[in-house]
Amino acid sequence: WSQGVEFCEPSDPGSCSEFKFPLHGIASKKSYDFCGMSWPMGTNDTVSDTCSDTELSIVDFGQMSTIAYNLPNMTQVHAVMKKYLPGWHVKYHQVYDVHENNRTSFIHIQRGETSVIAVRGTSSAAEALEDLNYWMPVGFLQLASYVGPSLYSTRSMLKTLTSVETLTYRTSTFQDLNNYVERAINRNTS
Repeated sequence: WSQGVEFCEPSDPGSCSEFKFPLHGIASKKSYDFCGMSWPMGTNDTVSDTCSDTELSIVDFGQMSTIAYNLPNMTQVHAVMKKYLPGWHVKYHQVYDVHENNRTSFIHIQRGETSVIAVRGTSSAAEALEDLNYWMPVGFLQLASYVGPSLYSTRSMLKTLTSVETLTYRTSTFQDLNNYVERAINRNTS
């Protein structure tokens, strides 16, 4: 078992066993509600080189989301994709970097006409501080609702939260991701 790898290495089959997700739930229980959910892929696209399904399931999206958590290690990204999503390729990736004004980490993967952009969540102290900065106003409003209006002026808090400066910051937090998605959509529709 290699450190940081979430699948068994072919060279080490004896000390590792992979978990197989039960697509239809545990035999003694009803199937999972989300098992029947699926999303169509592009024309003539299949889920992978080893699977002829033409629709992506919630499990496929779960697997794709784990790929983003291997960033910035592209060697690991390619190893995971080769193992679980053969036939897909990385179209673009971006890693959180304040100096480059990249506020989000994401990876754009593609197979044929099908594209998926997987966004990585918080994975560093800098991102945790940014999350705190982003979500703190909501936390204060929740606190104010519990403590009561006698201690805080909800009206003045709402005015502060909807000020131009606050809204500009909150909008700019995901602007790099929004810009990339818009460019990707425009490339595919033109």
